[in-house]
Amino acid sequence: MLVKLKLKQILNRIKLVHTKSTYSEDYNKGFKHAIDLFAVSMDIEFGKWCEDQENLHEQIRQLRLQVLSENGEKAKLLFEINRLKSQPIRTIELPNAELNKIVSFLLGKNGLNWEQVKNHLVVGVKFKRAK
Repeated sequence: MLVKLKLKQILNRIKLVHTKSTYSEDYNKGFKHAIDLFAVSMDIEFGKWCEDQENLHEQIRQLRLQVLSENGEKAKLLFEINRLKSQPIRTIELPNAELNKIVSFLLGKNGLNWEQVKNHLVVGVKFKRAK
């Protein structure tokens, strides 16, 4: 991108010199022809290259934004995991008969199977089996 801008700046300065020149008419025609050839070759050679560079810069920018957002999501998840790990685990001492009563009560309310209800129960509360 900067290469194309510099070349355009050079081309504009050459055109400025051409407009202020005091040379003969034939020399000015040849000089004008050389300026036009330089402008066309610059557009052909550097036009596509600069466009590709701009596209690469845009892709890099989008990838950086994606990485930043994913890092933010990871940081949020890690914060939540650490917060949950730091919470105290509650222990309830229940006999098996009482635990089975709670599970069967929940079975009737939500329609899950025995293992699913038991797993959901044990996630937040640690049961200590009493005999």
